[in-house]
Amino acid sequence: MEKHPSNQIRAFFAAPLKGLAGLTLRQLMVHGSTLALMLLTFSLMLSFINQVIQSSALEARKAQLAEEAARIAGENRHLQGAVDYALSDAYVEQAAREQLGWAREGETVLLPQFPAIEPESKPAPEAIPMPVRPTEPNWQRWWDALQPKQT
Repeated sequence: MEKHPSNQIRAFFAAPLKGLAGLTLRQLMVHGSTLALMLLTFSLMLSFINQVIQSSALEARKAQLAEEAARIAGENRHLQGAVDYALSDAYVEQAAREQLGWAREGETVLLPQFPAIEPESKPAPEAIPMPVRPTEPNWQRWWDALQPKQT
């Protein structure tokens, strides 16, 4: 017999089947059913684990959305309070007094007159040019900084 790759492949797949050659049809059916049940059980376990993971993710999302809904409800209450105040007579009166300068009958409106402050007109001091000292090149300054001074 040749050592051809196709013969080696046949031998590889035939080896497990040699053990089944002496079994009866009933035993083969039992082994096949057992294998099928094991595969079914394994696939059901994987499906269950996947559903548990999805359920956990959905619960986390539910909690996040509940928190966001509570925040939005609080913001809505705050805004509704602001709208109610803006529609009230107290707000209208306050706006008329502050923005339009209105007053009730018998009230006197006082508008303070502040004296205008004029800046003193001093001439700006003349800029004195600073003497520019000649600078050494950058490499020379580094050389001097890193080398000890020799006296």
